[in-house]
Amino acid sequence: MTTKTTPKITLWEFFQQLGKTFMLPVALLSFCGIMLGIGSSLSKPRRYYPAPHVG
Repeated sequence: MTTKTTPKITLWEFFQQLGKTFMLPVALLSFCGIMLGIGSSLSKPRRYYPAPHVG
């Protein structure tokens, strides 16, 4: 019977893999923000003044 040994990774390699997993969600957040900005600029203009004494 053969035993499988799991490869040991260093702390540096672990954080590199962790950083790679966050690359796609961060890229998607910026893309979604751009799409929200374009969508809101194409919608009908609305004026909203949450504090009328400010502006």
